[in-house]
Amino acid sequence: MRTLIIQSTIGFLLLGFVLLSTACASSKGGSLTAKDYMTQGVIERKQGKGVAPQLGLALAGGGTKAGDFSIGVLQGLTEVEIIDQVDAVSTVSGGGYAALWYFARLLNPDDNPDYRTDRPAGKRFMEKFFLDCLPSRYSKYWSQPANPDSGERCPPEPDTNYEPRHNFFSKDPVRYQNYLRGYQDLFRYTDPVFSYEVTGSDTGKVNGDLARLTLRSVLSIPLSIFSNAVFDWDLSISTSQQQYESGILRTFGAIPPDCSDSPSTCPQYLSSRPSNNKNEEFVRSKLTFKLLQTEYEHGRIPLWIINTTSGEDRAHPFSTQKDFHLTSFELSPYGSGSGLFNYRKDHFNLLPWEAAVASAAFIDSQQKVLGPVRGVVNPLIRVFTLDWSKTIPNPYMSQWWKRIPHYILPIPLYSLYGRDGNMPDSFVNIRLSDGGQSENLGAFSLVQRNLNDLIISDHGEDQWGTMGDVCRLKQILTNPTNDPNYFERNKIDQNNPPTRLFVYFPGLADLDRVCNPDSDLGYDIFQWNHPIVLGCITPDINDRACSGQPGSDSYSFRRVYLIKPALPSPQGELAFGKTLGRAVKACADGSESAACLDFFQANQDLCTHLKAGADYPQDLLHATVWRFEQQPSCELLGFLMKNSFVSGQPQRGKFPQLATANMTANSSPWIFGAYRELGRYYARQLAWFWGVDAQKKTIDQATRDHRYQDVLGQQLLSPLVPIRTSSMKATPCYPAALTHQGHCVPIRIYNSETSVYRSQQQPSMN
Repeated sequence: MRTLIIQSTIGFLLLGFVLLSTACASSKGGSLTAKDYMTQGVIERKQGKGVAPQLGLALAGGGTKAGDFSIGVLQGLTEVEIIDQVDAVSTVSGGGYAALWYFARLLNPDDNPDYRTDRPAGKRFMEKFFLDCLPSRYSKYWSQPANPDSGERCPPEPDTNYEPRHNFFSKDPVRYQNYLRGYQDLFRYTDPVFSYEVTGSDTGKVNGDLARLTLRSVLSIPLSIFSNAVFDWDLSISTSQQQYESGILRTFGAIPPDCSDSPSTCPQYLSSRPSNNKNEEFVRSKLTFKLLQTEYEHGRIPLWIINTTSGEDRAHPFSTQKDFHLTSFELSPYGSGSGLFNYRKDHFNLLPWEAAVASAAFIDSQQKVLGPVRGVVNPLIRVFTLDWSKTIPNPYMSQWWKRIPHYILPIPLYSLYGRDGNMPDSFVNIRLSDGGQSENLGAFSLVQRNLNDLIISDHGEDQWGTMGDVCRLKQILTNPTNDPNYFERNKIDQNNPPTRLFVYFPGLADLDRVCNPDSDLGYDIFQWNHPIVLGCITPDINDRACSGQPGSDSYSFRRVYLIKPALPSPQGELAFGKTLGRAVKACADGSESAACLDFFQANQDLCTHLKAGADYPQDLLHATVWRFEQQPSCELLGFLMKNSFVSGQPQRGKFPQLATANMTANSSPWIFGAYRELGRYYARQLAWFWGVDAQKKTIDQATRDHRYQDVLGQQLLSPLVPIRTSSMKATPCYPAALTHQGHCVPIRIYNSETSVYRSQQQPSMN
């Protein structure tokens, strides 16, 4: 009897807490039409910057891999001075990690005191935040600088790259990138969390932390069953979510300690950079949507749009995925909303970091992307406290007498009310989870804002080149909504519905067939011979050559520049591919062989370790296409060599398409560096279209249009051709990059020191 009384008391206290917290939630302003919401700030931006918004950047989802690659993209765009021209950055999940890091570095006056007067693409900003050294583990390949602009070689120890006896490293100049390297494992919490171990050697520690997290989750199950299963109170009690959030903020939000200011903080050979909540204070409390709005309107930063998913039906676990226009929920400096919940000048008291974490909540019982198994998986996610979403009260159901019936009814009765529907007041709460569960590229938010040019970094998991996220965007833009209430809510004349839009990439042959759900086709990511794949979004179904011109509304033609983590063919025309081919030939007997090492020592100009802030060739008006393609990164090439042909018996590997979940749980400093350098390498190629000449003038629109059409024509004549994914999966050496003494020598990357790769797990990466 006493136990029953105690349980009842706890239950009613929890219920009271839920009702009190929702009652205290405030909502500002009424609903806006989608058009009115999307055009906010355009006039102010034009006044502050001098030109209307034109260029958007989409950083797709994909966990830590997406975050690392996106930081490289941001670095590349900064170095070639394109970032100053970017008007909006739309992020999903892991792409938001990088944006959080970028805006936190850019706007923190303690970290960047001159941000109001210094340009984001300024040399000082580049040298402070992007500066890094070439890891000493690659010194066996490059003992001497390849060119005068080559950056420093890291000291052999300590891992912090702080060396008080060294003129350069005594000032701790590479601490920002070094900090990102050392805190790659987001779920680590057992000291030392800062680690330079490879993925294979720290597996035990990672698994130990995950085991402890599992135990803590199990201990929370009784409370979870009572509050979030028997009743539907949506209490945030997930220990794994809390650790995930902590890991994101620790890695991408904190200010790294400056070892030169207080050497005792990072003893010389401690190989650690301590982190604490003080380092995260700016992100946690001072980086606000209001600050982002002010700086955007003054023309100093792009508009940050954070994409989440909300409004999927949860009345029963087998409900299907809703129309995208309903469930894609965004937050920006001007408010938030979706097709279902409308748009409002309201952030529900969320800060940007909270929105970014919600956008990355890839484990949640709201998801509808797993197919029929979701009917079993989602209830288990709920019970085992694995819900990572952010729940906020629905302003359209703010009256307590509407909410109480849902909270006091036990299962299954609460499913009858407040958990499904297609109207704003159909839900008790707005549940924000991974934006990739609706549209993983983040491109749709840019399309709605009528930006003429879109740079899309498509770095979601895509081992077999099936272009799933691009295909999803095609589906979203081409197929009109099936929601009967959509037009009325958005004040759209049903007799004059929105024009359908079509996505075309002339350089991707048979993309429509690849996007067929029953297709077995994909593009080989190891034969990726277009550094930037050009395409378009057009209202003309017949404009497959992308010959249109931008218009004045969100249903007009727009140019697309697609970046993807992939590697070029050694038999192609690209310098990077040819470099890989030469290295493969020289190192076919192993990357540690004398022949391999002699080859690299004799060819120190194969690559460059270009330091951040170094001048770049600026004769852009007379440059040939892919001018910056001539500069592959020494760190990237070193990583490829370190993790291939170790024993002379190559196997098929996965980099640069490592599994999202595996890499988020267990990455390494070297994987970070490789992805960053690959993203940086590809982003720099865009200078041919958007670069700045020696007189600090951007390439004029006429030249840009001509170059866009010229490259489109080249890619149309030599497109990437899809092949059967079953062939790639079945043939260990497919496709053969080279034939060496009668043996297949693929360029695919692997590590032969571990056998787990044969069981399709992520290989150890050195």
